[in-house]
Amino acid sequence: MGHQPTRIEERPRRKLTPAMASFRLLVLDFVRAYLRENGASPSYGEIAGGLDSSRNQVKVAVKSLVRDRLLLQGERPRSLALPSERDAAIRALEGLGFRVDQGSRTITQPITDPPLLPPATLDYVPEVDSDQEQGERGTGKRTGGEESGRAG
Repeated sequence: MGHQPTRIEERPRRKLTPAMASFRLLVLDFVRAYLRENGASPSYGEIAGGLDSSRNQVKVAVKSLVRDRLLLQGERPRSLALPSERDAAIRALEGLGFRVDQGSRTITQPITDPPLLPPATLDYVPEVDSDQEQGERGTGKRTGGEESGRAG
């Protein structure tokens, strides 16, 4: 009566092959090519069909790529994007005057169109004559009006 193998032990162990190790890279390459050719994100089914694999394998690979920040995934279906596309979009928005806060993931519209130039900064301290300064500010006394406390 020796050891009876369980059902798990009876299954042949899958060995990691070079093709399996690079499946993530195949998915990433497929997504890059699809985005370049179609301008939109592929579905899991399209990726699976293009790589002759299952949707579940693709889903696992995409999640791994997103976790490693090699792909970006939004909350909608077909929302895969490359990080370089996001960075280029942010630069373009900032160039148009939008304020982009990546921490809170918000974009604020510019107030003017085209955006105003940044304010000029003085690179010198202007000399001000003390008599001239006194004249510009005045003495603080009120002139030219009635001094009476008459109610209107």
